[in-house]
Amino acid sequence: MIIRRLEGVINSRLFTGKAIVLLGPRQTGKTTLIHNIVRNVQDVLVLTGDDSDTATLLSLANTEVMQSIIGQNKIVFIDEAQQIEKIGRTAKIIVDHFKGVQLILSGSSSLGLRNVLAHSLAGRKWEYLMYPVVWSELEQTYGYFKSRQQLERRVIYGMYPDIITHVTEERERLKQLVNSYLYKKPDIFEELLKVLALKMCKELSIRDVSKSLHADKNTLNNCIETLEKDLIIFTQESQSKLKRNKWRSFKRVFFWDNGIRNAILSNFNPLSKRKDEDDLWENFQTSDNMKKNNWIKPNIIQL
Repeated sequence: MIIRRLEGVINSRLFTGKAIVLLGPRQTGKTTLIHNIVRNVQDVLVLTGDDSDTATLLSLANTEVMQSIIGQNKIVFIDEAQQIEKIGRTAKIIVDHFKGVQLILSGSSSLGLRNVLAHSLAGRKWEYLMYPVVWSELEQTYGYFKSRQQLERRVIYGMYPDIITHVTEERERLKQLVNSYLYKKPDIFEELLKVLALKMCKELSIRDVSKSLHADKNTLNNCIETLEKDLIIFTQESQSKLKRNKWRSFKRVFFWDNGIRNAILSNFNPLSKRKDEDDLWENFQTSDNMKKNNWIKPNIIQL
């Protein structure tokens, strides 16, 4: 099991009178992390929004019903919380009326869930975002030399925990991960991701993308905003110098994980056979630094 920095952070927040909310993309290890945190605690109730009966029961629950559900348990862990209608109301009931109970919620990093919880749990939660593995976490788990031995593999296949621990199945698992993200999304998302993957580390021109995909600029901007909020890509402001000491500002696009980017392009060739080697190294280092900022000072949102 890969050692995650957030484990110690969340442990320090248990039973402090607030809910703990852990959000992030699929397969970043949220559920595994919480199970690891509560493994030695007695009286833990684990529920999941993926179960339709559970989701229905929790969406309709009042204080009396929640008392029957919680019983004598000291920790209530609700996984896939985004699947539960009115999860904000249910979470508020638990935090407000069951003072000795620690509520832990995990789910998608989608804006919808964050907005619901921000309103319902205002002043009542610690919120964290979980990203793919940081290089320092890999070194802490496997040691310096074993980590260095798999460096090129990580640049190609990325840093998702499930990819790291299944060495012979990386390609299949990455493609499944990309397909699960695109499931039920408009076709424009898949087309846009391919264009963004080719433009990784380069200037992002909405005008050029619009011409390439024959798509409306506003639609593309909305899609890019969604991809950023879902922690698939991120953009950074850059500048280039023009004549007469004038500067031009523009955005560059990066992926949170190299493996996801390469799966989008179906390109897992070794670095020695790639024309985008420099871009892969830059994206790997830039995304690791972005994740590392949260490793050093985790993303905590108190509302």
